[in-house]
Amino acid sequence: MKIIPEWYSNIKYWRIFNRLMFGRYLTCPKCQHIEMKENYQGRYLWCKHCRSKHRYSATRGTFLYGCKLQPIQLYQLLWCFLGKRSIEEMRDITGLSYVSIDRWLERFRRNIPYNAQDEPKLEGVIKVDESYFGKRRSKQPQLIVVGALNADTGAIRLAIIPNREEEILEDFIERNIEKGSIIISDSWTGYINLRYLGYDHYPFNHSKGEYTHTNQMESLWAEIKKYMQRTQGNILTSRLEIILNEWMARRNKPEWFKNPEKFLQRVLQR
Repeated sequence: MKIIPEWYSNIKYWRIFNRLMFGRYLTCPKCQHIEMKENYQGRYLWCKHCRSKHRYSATRGTFLYGCKLQPIQLYQLLWCFLGKRSIEEMRDITGLSYVSIDRWLERFRRNIPYNAQDEPKLEGVIKVDESYFGKRRSKQPQLIVVGALNADTGAIRLAIIPNREEEILEDFIERNIEKGSIIISDSWTGYINLRYLGYDHYPFNHSKGEYTHTNQMESLWAEIKKYMQRTQGNILTSRLEIILNEWMARRNKPEWFKNPEKFLQRVLQR
């Protein structure tokens, strides 16, 4: 369990957000004059050159626009999000309501600047599997997710698919995995013709207890579902797409999630 750090004062985190938003030298976005003056009592930066006031939460186009949280609460919430803390822990640490936390978590997820289509295809030994998310008898639709995982690097690709038919699975594989790669999967018929597409395919029959070679994918599914239950209370398939994108970013760009400063630097570059 990750140890909760000793938190600093509000002004410490307010200054961190100011430098992330306006740069190391607090450059005025209006006249580009450096070293704006900090007014902590009024929670703004003042440019003596053009005599304008600026708040880090008043910059349009960023997910911090309109933020009414205390700086320490925002920092704590980011720390909890990056550490995959449960929503109950987030409430205990930040003192925020469940509704506020839920709204901010969705805002964090929707602003992760990750697009799997910009990434090179996976290559090498790749494990492929599908999983159902949500309950069959529920108000929310049950969705099918297919995933591919590089056995060496841990890089992943995830996608929601309408069904498990051969054409759908082959399309996902061709879009995300280089030809000539070794694909390890279960013995589902949707993978039966992968050899004819230029892949080395090794199927394993789960009904005979052959789980050893696909357990990395099974562990990934379990981890994602457990994470959704911790942060949402249950598996909400209505948000599954942005959560899958979050997990691809966590696995493929781990440096973005090292600490709140790294995450904000990357997100605010959008």
